[in-house]
Amino acid sequence: MAKYGEKKVITFKDKKGKETKFNLQHVGLQGSFEILDRTKDANGNTSITAMHSELFEHVIRTEDNQQVSYDWFEDQDFGSEMLKEVVKESTKFIFQ
Repeated sequence: MAKYGEKKVITFKDKKGKETKFNLQHVGLQGSFEILDRTKDANGNTSITAMHSELFEHVIRTEDNQQVSYDWFEDQDFGSEMLKEVVKESTKFIFQ
C-alpha cells in the first residue's frame, strides 16, 4: 500500500496537561529516502538541524495545518521537549 499522502495526528501533552496536536503527512517511500539524502553532511552523517528543517517543510504541521519552525517551538511551553517528541514521532512515521 502506498504511503504517500497518508496522514496521522499526534498529540503532545506537556507537564501541565496541555495538549497540542500535530498533523503529519507521509512523503512516500522515495520522499523519505530523499530526505535522508538531503540531510547528510560531507562525512555521510545525518545533520540534526537539516533533518528538522526537512520535517518542518514536508511532514509536520500544526492542528490547523500551519508550518512549524524552530521559532514556533520556542514560542511554546516545553518547546524543546515538544520538538524532540514530535521529531521522534515524525521520523518513526515516515521511516517505518
